[in-house]
Amino acid sequence: LKSLLCNNSNQATWQNTAHALYAMNVSYKHKKIDNNTKMNMFLQSWNVTTKQNTSLSQDLIQIVKQAKEYNLKIDARTLTNEGKGKMPLWYHNASSAKTNRITNSKQGKCLRENHKIYTVEDAINITANQPNNHKTSGKKCKCNKCKAERCKGCANPAKCLLIVKKLLNELPTHWRPQNDDGYESEETLDKESQESNDNPIKTFEYKLPTSNKIHNALRIFTTTEDNLKDVSIPRKTRNNIMTVYTNGVCKMNRDINAQAGSGIWINKDNIINKACRVPGLNQNTETGELYAAEYTACKIP
Repeated sequence: LKSLLCNNSNQATWQNTAHALYAMNVSYKHKKIDNNTKMNMFLQSWNVTTKQNTSLSQDLIQIVKQAKEYNLKIDARTLTNEGKGKMPLWYHNASSAKTNRITNSKQGKCLRENHKIYTVEDAINITANQPNNHKTSGKKCKCNKCKAERCKGCANPAKCLLIVKKLLNELPTHWRPQNDDGYESEETLDKESQESNDNPIKTFEYKLPTSNKIHNALRIFTTTEDNLKDVSIPRKTRNNIMTVYTNGVCKMNRDINAQAGSGIWINKDNIINKACRVPGLNQNTETGELYAAEYTACKIP
């Protein structure tokens, strides 16, 4: 399943065959979908039939069933701009039904056939390359870009451009390849890190690890709600610095009967001071240290 999420040109023969078979066995609800838009059912909103009149093998059927059973989702928060750009533009898994209706429209077909737009990155590139003096209405814009698009067969480049912008704007914020206002870019974080090299107190990095590979953003055991969204987490700092001493210890470390504990101490008679056993089966010194840090983070506002 994870290998089928690799949306690139270097896929193995079996992967290309699997995607082709899925595209041939779409459910009745999605029969009218243009074949040129079916790129990867796990990244798009169309489904396949697995019950009757299907040419899918049992292995391919089982992959689909497991994806549904464990509620497979792609976590946009862990994708870089490059990774989000690799997502299919048509029937994007986060696009609305209203947006999907554009797919089979005259402009939708023109964008695929004449402008060769299939991914989010393709759409961004065509909007970024527009000249500043481009007219956004009318069929007779004389800019060089519109002339070039007409030579490719597009009857109204200005209108197609508006449709592309609409498709991008309709994507949920956390799926757009851009820096969200609530987050800092990697460049900003690097700059902050360099400026604070002389500061012995390091700010905990709360950003999720990111990847430009879609299959690394695969998530299962999720809820039915679309809760994998960016949440603005402003940095709140206070002038008063609290020093916390933590430690983890373990009797008979690395043994099957190991018993781990954690210690937290701030100052004399502080109510957060604590000595406790580590819950769970994984008992060792490291889990004792981690549990102490977790407990402290939960208790200190």
